[in-house]
Amino acid sequence: MNGPFAGQDPDNTCRKGPAIVTEISPAYVKKWDAVVGIKIDVNGLAEHFKPKIEFLEKTEAIEVALKACDYVKVKKLVTEISQITPKDDLMKKWENEKLPGIKLQVDAFERARESIKRAESAESSGNLEDAIRELDMALYQPGFPDCPKGDLKKAPARKVSR
Repeated sequence: MNGPFAGQDPDNTCRKGPAIVTEISPAYVKKWDAVVGIKIDVNGLAEHFKPKIEFLEKTEAIEVALKACDYVKVKKLVTEISQITPKDDLMKKWENEKLPGIKLQVDAFERARESIKRAESAESSGNLEDAIRELDMALYQPGFPDCPKGDLKKAPARKVSR
């Protein structure tokens, strides 16, 4: 180590040489608190960044779930992300810009699932017109995501006996 603190690293916490890798561990911070004369509250920093890290992890998980068309998981993650506090400006910006569209897709998916359940019920009771109407409603929900709609269109046709 060079500079005014040269020779003050007896336990080689900072390491020397071309492969210098500094891990900011609590022991490292405590050591330099004493040398430099400042106090860094590592636990306080961890608490400060915990909601930000959790928020980022959940937004990434939402993106993955959206690509996988797993709207049950997306709905769960949206609920969890709304409970994270406190929120900084970037978190609020993401929520204001991205969340309305995501919620629209989740709501459309839920409405489509309900329509499919009603269509199955109507079909089992022999009411084919209601079943067809409910399936149309399922396919043409405003905000309905494209990926499951393609799966619904590929569903094998059932033979209906009258």
